[in-house]
Amino acid sequence: SLNDLKTLGYKPQDFPELPSTKSIYRSAFYLIEHVDPVTLVGYAYFLEYLTIAGGNQLLEIVEPLYGPRAVRHLTVHTKEDPGHVDAVEKMLETMSEKDNIFLEDSISTIAAEFERMLLEVNARSGVARGKKTAA
Repeated sequence: SLNDLKTLGYKPQDFPELPSTKSIYRSAFYLIEHVDPVTLVGYAYFLEYLTIAGGNQLLEIVEPLYGPRAVRHLTVHTKEDPGHVDAVEKMLETMSEKDNIFLEDSISTIAAEFERMLLEVNARSGVARGKKTAA
């Protein structure tokens, strides 16, 4: 990710952390510490599944725009490690009913937080309102 930003001429400090981004990891820590550590698996599963659900389509859009060196992180997660979802799904088959309830809760939590983050990014970018984005 850092190399992708560097290739694009940015550094992490150019992108202040959004409140919605903080909510993602703060809710994860809360569930891990106060509900059950197995909830971390739900968070990981959701994030890994995103690459299957839309990684290739996103690559088809951004790679021609920015070049392969600028989207290396997305490429690795989309094309080079799709087996992670299969591994997690095999692990899920061995979990107890109680653990599955915790997993469903963590997956629905991160899905809601992730959607909120995307909406916040979109709103701040000006794309939704037809404004020019920052270079």
